Amino acid sequence: MQRWIVAALAPLAVLLSGCFTSELPLIDGANADYPFRSISVRAEGGEDATLVREGDHYVFAGDLDDGFDIFFDDFGGGLYLMRLASVAEDGTLQSLYAVVLLDQSAGTVAVYRSIVRDEDFAAGIRHCVHDGEELYLACLDEPGRLIGIVRAAIAAGEAPEDIYAITAMD
Repeated sequence: MQRWIVAALAPLAVLLSGCFTSELPLIDGANADYPFRSISVRAEGGEDATLVREGDHYVFAGDLDDGFDIFFDDFGGGLYLMRLASVAEDGTLQSLYAVVLLDQSAGTVAVYRSIVRDEDFAAGIRHCVHDGEELYLACLDEPGRLIGIVRAAIAAGEAPEDIYAITAMD
């Protein structure tokens, strides 16, 4: 993934299968945490991607700014639920989620669960339903279950989906 998490959670991804979403926002400016003012990360062989705080949310800086408002919810130990929020053409709010591990001592950001797995549904994450049809989208009602899945995965030695080097952090 060359463009940090944006590539995994692109604007059209909510229309595709395999994403984590919610019917109502789980994180917004009223309950977000702000672990940094700005952070730049780089995938191996890639270019820097920078997030900067803008009021009560973060945005991607420069050419990567694609209209997402980004929020973080701190679950301790460097583990954060990250929400990418955007407004669809029809005016509806769309939210996509991933769990990230910010490890300042190692100088890395690791991404866990930007894409749902079958075992996540088996562990109690529910399928979204649209017009009576069950979709291969994971609807989060509260983040605790997903955070628990990721904590167990990390404890079992599961590799992250992606890992990025922190090149600057303020």
